[in-house]
Amino acid sequence: KNKESIVVYADNDADGITAGAIMWETLWQLGARVMPYIPHRVDEGYGLSEKGIDAVRAQYDPSLIITVDHGITAHSQVEYAKKLGIEVIITDHHVKPDTLPGCIIVHTTLLSGSGVSWFVAGQIMDALGKVDGSRFEELTALAAIGTIADLLPLTGINRSVVKFGLETLCKTKRTGLNALISEAGIEKSTMDTYSVS
Repeated sequence: KNKESIVVYADNDADGITAGAIMWETLWQLGARVMPYIPHRVDEGYGLSEKGIDAVRAQYDPSLIITVDHGITAHSQVEYAKKLGIEVIITDHHVKPDTLPGCIIVHTTLLSGSGVSWFVAGQIMDALGKVDGSRFEELTALAAIGTIADLLPLTGINRSVVKFGLETLCKTKRTGLNALISEAGIEKSTMDTYSVS
Protein backbone atom coordinates (compact mmCIF):
# COMPACT_ATOMS: atom_id res chain seq x y z
CA LYS A 1 0.00 0.00 0.00
CA ASN A 2 2.82 2.41 0.89
CA LYS A 3 5.15 1.03 -1.84
CA GLU A 4 7.82 0.17 0.71
CA SER A 5 10.64 -2.00 -0.61
CA ILE A 6 10.21 -5.74 -0.04
CA VAL A 7 12.74 -8.51 -0.66
CA VAL A 8 11.76 -12.16 -1.10
CA TYR A 9 14.82 -13.94 0.27
CA ALA A 10 14.88 -17.42 -1.26
CA ASP A 11 17.21 -20.40 -1.25
CA ASN A 12 19.15 -21.81 -4.18
CA ASP A 13 17.75 -25.34 -4.44
CA ALA A 14 14.74 -26.28 -6.60
CA ASP A 15 12.26 -25.89 -3.75
CA GLY A 16 13.71 -22.52 -2.71
CA ILE A 17 13.83 -21.16 -6.27
CA THR A 18 10.22 -22.13 -6.97
CA ALA A 19 9.07 -20.83 -3.56
CA GLY A 20 10.81 -17.54 -4.29
CA ALA A 21 9.29 -17.30 -7.76
CA ILE A 22 5.79 -17.93 -6.38
CA MET A 23 6.06 -15.28 -3.67
CA TRP A 24 7.87 -12.69 -5.82
CA GLU A 25 5.51 -13.04 -8.80
CA THR A 26 2.43 -12.82 -6.61
CA LEU A 27 3.55 -9.67 -4.81
CA TRP A 28 4.86 -8.06 -8.01
CA GLN A 29 1.65 -8.75 -9.90
CA LEU A 30 -0.31 -7.24 -7.03
CA GLY A 31 1.68 -4.03 -7.47
CA ALA A 32 4.23 -4.37 -4.66
CA ARG A 33 7.70 -2.89 -4.93
CA VAL A 34 9.43 -6.25 -4.51
CA MET A 35 12.64 -7.94 -5.62
CA PRO A 36 13.82 -11.55 -5.33
CA TYR A 37 17.13 -12.42 -3.71
CA ILE A 38 19.02 -15.70 -3.81
CA PRO A 39 22.08 -15.79 -1.55
CA HIS A 40 25.44 -16.97 -2.84
CA ARG A 41 25.84 -20.40 -1.23
CA VAL A 42 29.64 -20.10 -0.82
CA ASP A 43 29.91 -16.41 0.14
CA GLU A 44 26.74 -16.07 2.22
CA GLY A 45 25.96 -19.63 3.27
CA TYR A 46 22.59 -21.32 3.54
CA GLY A 47 19.52 -19.32 4.50
CA LEU A 48 19.26 -15.89 6.03
CA SER A 49 22.66 -14.44 6.97
CA GLU A 50 23.97 -11.09 8.17
CA LYS A 51 26.06 -10.85 5.00
CA GLY A 52 22.95 -11.48 2.89
CA ILE A 53 20.92 -8.95 4.88
CA ASP A 54 23.69 -6.39 4.30
CA ALA A 55 23.63 -7.19 0.57
CA VAL A 56 19.86 -6.74 0.20
CA ARG A 57 19.99 -3.59 2.30
CA ALA A 58 22.68 -2.13 0.03
CA GLN A 59 20.84 -3.12 -3.17
CA TYR A 60 17.17 -2.61 -2.29
CA ASP A 61 16.92 -0.92 1.14
CA PRO A 62 13.92 -3.06 2.12
CA SER A 63 11.63 -2.40 5.04
CA LEU A 64 10.52 -6.05 4.85
CA ILE A 65 12.28 -9.34 4.09
CA ILE A 66 10.11 -12.40 3.45
CA THR A 67 12.03 -15.67 3.64
CA VAL A 68 10.87 -18.67 1.66
CA ASP A 69 12.01 -22.24 2.36
CA HIS A 70 14.21 -21.19 5.29
CA GLY A 71 14.49 -18.98 8.35
CA ILE A 72 12.86 -21.01 11.11
CA THR A 73 16.20 -21.16 13.00
CA ALA A 74 17.41 -17.63 12.11
CA HIS A 75 17.16 -16.06 15.59
CA SER A 76 20.24 -13.84 15.48
CA GLN A 77 19.72 -12.93 11.81
CA VAL A 78 16.16 -11.75 12.47
CA GLU A 79 17.42 -9.66 15.40
CA TYR A 80 20.16 -8.22 13.18
CA ALA A 81 17.60 -7.24 10.52
CA LYS A 82 15.37 -5.65 13.16
CA LYS A 83 18.29 -3.54 14.43
CA LEU A 84 18.63 -2.23 10.87
CA GLY A 85 14.91 -1.35 10.79
CA ILE A 86 13.93 -4.29 8.59
CA GLU A 87 10.92 -6.40 9.49
CA VAL A 88 11.02 -10.12 8.71
CA ILE A 89 8.33 -12.65 7.83
CA ILE A 90 9.49 -16.26 7.75
CA THR A 91 7.79 -18.89 5.60
CA ASP A 92 9.39 -22.28 6.09
CA HIS A 93 8.75 -26.01 6.30
CA HIS A 94 11.83 -27.24 8.13
CA VAL A 95 11.58 -28.64 11.66
CA LYS A 96 11.02 -25.96 14.30
CA PRO A 97 13.65 -25.39 16.97
CA ASP A 98 12.65 -25.13 20.65
CA THR A 99 12.61 -21.33 20.44
CA LEU A 100 11.48 -19.39 17.41
CA PRO A 101 12.78 -16.16 15.88
CA GLY A 102 10.93 -13.03 17.02
CA CYS A 103 8.90 -12.28 13.92
CA ILE A 104 5.81 -13.39 12.00
CA ILE A 105 6.20 -17.05 11.02
CA VAL A 106 4.15 -19.16 8.60
CA HIS A 107 5.21 -22.78 9.07
CA THR A 108 4.21 -26.38 8.51
CA THR A 109 6.23 -29.54 7.96
CA LEU A 110 3.43 -31.02 5.85
CA LEU A 111 4.36 -29.03 2.73
CA SER A 112 7.47 -28.10 0.80
CA GLY A 113 8.80 -24.54 0.95
CA SER A 114 7.13 -23.90 -2.40
CA GLY A 115 3.90 -25.40 -1.06
CA VAL A 116 3.96 -23.01 1.91
CA SER A 117 4.72 -20.11 -0.45
CA TRP A 118 1.85 -21.16 -2.75
CA PHE A 119 -0.65 -21.19 0.12
CA VAL A 120 0.56 -17.84 1.45
CA ALA A 121 0.33 -16.36 -2.06
CA GLY A 122 -3.25 -17.58 -2.33
CA GLN A 123 -4.14 -16.07 1.04
CA ILE A 124 -2.59 -12.72 0.08
CA MET A 125 -4.57 -12.63 -3.18
CA ASP A 126 -7.74 -13.61 -1.34
CA ALA A 127 -7.23 -11.01 1.41
CA LEU A 128 -6.84 -8.29 -1.22
CA GLY A 129 -9.81 -9.56 -3.24
CA LYS A 130 -7.55 -10.11 -6.26
CA VAL A 131 -7.60 -13.85 -6.86
CA ASP A 132 -6.67 -14.61 -10.47
CA GLY A 133 -7.57 -18.27 -11.01
CA SER A 134 -5.45 -18.84 -14.11
CA ARG A 135 -2.42 -17.11 -12.58
CA PHE A 136 -2.81 -19.03 -9.33
CA GLU A 137 -3.13 -22.27 -11.32
CA GLU A 138 0.14 -21.45 -13.10
CA LEU A 139 1.85 -21.08 -9.72
CA THR A 140 0.73 -24.63 -8.89
CA ALA A 141 3.22 -25.92 -11.48
CA LEU A 142 6.04 -24.27 -9.53
CA ALA A 143 4.75 -25.67 -6.24
CA ALA A 144 4.67 -29.14 -7.79
CA ILE A 145 8.30 -28.85 -8.93
CA GLY A 146 9.42 -27.82 -5.44
CA THR A 147 7.37 -30.55 -3.78
CA ILE A 148 8.79 -33.27 -6.03
CA ALA A 149 12.36 -31.95 -5.89
CA ASP A 150 12.33 -31.76 -2.07
CA LEU A 151 11.11 -35.37 -1.89
CA LEU A 152 7.96 -34.67 0.12
CA PRO A 153 5.67 -37.69 0.57
CA LEU A 154 3.11 -37.56 -2.24
CA THR A 155 0.15 -38.04 0.08
CA GLY A 156 -2.58 -35.72 1.29
CA ILE A 157 -2.19 -32.11 0.22
CA ASN A 158 1.15 -32.76 -1.48
CA ARG A 159 -0.50 -35.30 -3.77
CA SER A 160 -3.10 -32.69 -4.75
CA VAL A 161 -0.49 -29.99 -5.36
CA VAL A 162 1.53 -32.35 -7.55
CA LYS A 163 -1.49 -33.74 -9.43
CA PHE A 164 -2.83 -30.33 -10.40
CA GLY A 165 0.65 -28.86 -10.76
CA LEU A 166 1.67 -31.53 -13.27
CA GLU A 167 -1.48 -30.84 -15.31
CA THR A 168 -0.52 -27.17 -15.42
CA LEU A 169 3.15 -27.92 -16.09
CA CYS A 170 2.18 -29.98 -19.15
CA LYS A 171 0.71 -26.84 -20.74
CA THR A 172 3.06 -24.19 -19.31
CA LYS A 173 4.07 -21.22 -21.42
CA ARG A 174 6.95 -20.28 -19.10
CA THR A 175 9.99 -19.82 -21.31
CA GLY A 176 12.46 -21.06 -18.71
CA LEU A 177 10.50 -24.20 -17.89
CA ASN A 178 9.93 -24.96 -21.56
CA ALA A 179 13.67 -24.61 -22.20
CA LEU A 180 14.46 -27.01 -19.34
CA ILE A 181 11.82 -29.48 -20.53
CA SER A 182 13.20 -29.34 -24.07
CA GLU A 183 16.84 -29.67 -22.95
CA ALA A 184 15.94 -32.69 -20.82
CA GLY A 185 14.24 -34.33 -23.80
CA ILE A 186 10.94 -34.65 -21.97
CA GLU A 187 7.62 -34.81 -23.80
CA LYS A 188 5.30 -32.34 -22.07
CA SER A 189 2.18 -34.42 -22.65
CA THR A 190 3.63 -37.41 -20.75
CA MET A 191 5.34 -35.50 -17.95
CA ASP A 192 5.18 -37.23 -14.57
CA THR A 193 6.91 -37.03 -11.18
CA TYR A 194 9.89 -39.00 -12.50
CA SER A 195 10.35 -36.53 -15.38
CA VAL A 196 10.26 -33.57 -13.00
CA SER A 197 12.69 -35.11 -10.50
